[in-house]
Amino acid sequence: MEDIKLEEWQALTIESLAERRSRVLQEGQKIIDGLNAAIERYAKEWADGQDGPFEFTPRSDGLYLVSKDDETGVAPAA
Repeated sequence: MEDIKLEEWQALTIESLAERRSRVLQEGQKIIDGLNAAIERYAKEWADGQDGPFEFTPRSDGLYLVSKDDETGVAPAA
């Protein structure tokens, strides 16, 4: 494969985009790690019979409707 000669601005743009991609991936991984930790914590609490901040209502398709019992009554996920 032949080497491509880039202009300086093109090389800097590519480097900048690669760095931005890396930062976005790191931020995303932090969010995923936080969600996984919360899921693990709540799963342990529910397994121990403790009440959590969410309620699960079984649906006819075998999945669960997740709701939060608070003053808004808005479910975080369905």
